[in-house]
Amino acid sequence: MKKICLLLFSFFCFGSVAQISNVDSLTKLLKKETRDSVILRLNVYLSNECDENDIPKYAQTAVDLAQKLLQNNKLSNKYRNLFLNHLGSAYNDLGFYNRLKGNSTRALEYYSKTLSLREQTLDTIGIILVSNNLGAIYYKQGKVTEALNYYNRCLALQQKIKDKRSEALTLCNIGLVYGDQGQKVKTLSYYTQSLKICEELNDKRSQARALLNIGGVYNKMGNIDSSLYYFNECVRIEEQIGDKDYIPNALYGIAAIYYSKGQTDSAIANYNKCLTIIGYLEDKQGLSYTYVALGNIYLDIKNYKKAEEYGEKSLSLSQQIGYPKDIRNAAELLYRIYKLQNNTPRALRMHELFVQMRDSLVNLETKSATIKSELKFQFDKKFVADSLKNVHEQSLSNTKIKQQSVLRTVLIGVIILIALFVLFYYNRYKLTQKQKNIIEEQQQVTETQKTEIEYKNTLITQSIDYAKRIQDAFIQSEAIFQDIGKEYFIFN
Repeated sequence: MKKICLLLFSFFCFGSVAQISNVDSLTKLLKKETRDSVILRLNVYLSNECDENDIPKYAQTAVDLAQKLLQNNKLSNKYRNLFLNHLGSAYNDLGFYNRLKGNSTRALEYYSKTLSLREQTLDTIGIILVSNNLGAIYYKQGKVTEALNYYNRCLALQQKIKDKRSEALTLCNIGLVYGDQGQKVKTLSYYTQSLKICEELNDKRSQARALLNIGGVYNKMGNIDSSLYYFNECVRIEEQIGDKDYIPNALYGIAAIYYSKGQTDSAIANYNKCLTIIGYLEDKQGLSYTYVALGNIYLDIKNYKKAEEYGEKSLSLSQQIGYPKDIRNAAELLYRIYKLQNNTPRALRMHELFVQMRDSLVNLETKSATIKSELKFQFDKKFVADSLKNVHEQSLSNTKIKQQSVLRTVLIGVIILIALFVLFYYNRYKLTQKQKNIIEEQQQVTETQKTEIEYKNTLITQSIDYAKRIQDAFIQSEAIFQDIGKEYFIFN
């Protein structure tokens, strides 16, 4: 065990030294550099590598330089996008710093700026990462709707670029949000989707996480057998890959199930396994919880000595870490033990401590419950509003479809009528043209006949005129002759 601990210690020290060495190298480069674009890049790198307390110094310098460089209107698109990316990274680091310091309002401001820049440069991966950060902050604030909006945006983009590993994690995050709202069926659905993806990727560690989550949901639903199955599967996979992170929670759940079934020996065995791994992980709160659980079992089987031993261990640890809930649980256990042992002074002292912690928790839990109830009401209200909106939109859609169907029918009818009218008028036109041609032909014949008649009339007229001229000539000659005849005569 010491060897393992030594190796782990060496590993973490090496990582720390490497990080310090990297910061020193970057700092030396920064001191020598004069070009603004390179100074910007070095400050961005340093804000990622430096100690958390130095983040604002480097990140803010990067912000100022990026904004200065972006004022140049002659920048090419390549360099403009590069500087926008550096600016987004600096804002992201400032968001991270404020989140660490508990200033969620400032963190949200910086993350929102980062998101805007990632959208400008069409950086899908960047959008996913910062959306996840925003969702996490809103979840911690109890703002369910906002958290789900950002997590769902992450999920849609992850599915678009087929980033299955990140998708599985986001599904777990969404399941966690619904779990806090008491929506067990939805929670189970998201955890199951996450498990399926982890199995496809053969990601054993993530599988173990999903199995543990599903086991917890089934436990809350009262489905003990399913819960036990998933907890055991979680332990099996964790042991298979040599990991221990999820085993304690799974073993704790298994032990609690055996205890509820009256299988005391199995419960104690699993709690002891849990203690071994939690001790290795140095999880004081986990140890405190498990000590209380074992103390309660030994109290039930009237092994007061063992019960007191675990109760005292739990109280000592919980007072060290200062968690009122853990102190309350340990004090309650010890009160019951001392009361059964007729140790009145100790029983009274533990009862007073129990009441004190209980009252402080009641105030906190009442406030928390009020906030949670209000948030749940807002969430349910939003859900109902969205449902009604969907119903209304569906109704409008159906009405629109019906109107379009009627309009289409009327339009087809109008087109048919127009076609019939066109056909009718076309036939009339053809008939009219035919009749017109016949009339024109008849008129032509008539004109021809008229012309012939006129021509004949002209000939006749000319003949008459000619005959008349002859006649006139004859009459005139006769008159002349008569005039002459007055002086002359003709013998017979």
